[in-house]
Amino acid sequence: MVAIWALVGGAVSLQGLGTAGYFIFIETPRPTAFALVAIGLAVALVLFGLAFLAYAVGRLRGPSDAITIGPDGLHDRAVSAQPIPWRDIRDVAVVRVRSGRCLVFGVAAGAELRAGIFLRQHLAAAFEKALGYPGYHVHIMGTEAGVESVAQAIAPYATVHRRD
Repeated sequence: MVAIWALVGGAVSLQGLGTAGYFIFIETPRPTAFALVAIGLAVALVLFGLAFLAYAVGRLRGPSDAITIGPDGLHDRAVSAQPIPWRDIRDVAVVRVRSGRCLVFGVAAGAELRAGIFLRQHLAAAFEKALGYPGYHVHIMGTEAGVESVAQAIAPYATVHRRD
């Protein structure tokens, strides 16, 4: 799955470069307002594609497994710098979302700092809390794990609720 994201990122970046190149070098020697907007959108497309590519490469080439579940806690490299101890994990649940099912969880106050939860994940969790979810979710994309297998691996350490 991650290889697909890498291909998508590369393709989107190439499309953006091609579009920008067309408007810069072929369409008009003196860019019109439309051409400048098209160039700006193409550059944004390149950056968006590079972000996909960077994410995919990071997940593929990480120094360890993307998700580690054990007695020390839950470590999803997309969420935190180190494992989140089980004593800090709250309300683990399998929920249904528009795109399918996912595994979500909350954390105790102060756990964000103790586990080194990344700022982008902290902000995303605040948004998810506003939607009524516990906050964080396990990023299984790019792994061979499914929601059920991750839920089963967590079960010895924490209760997994079903809300799907």
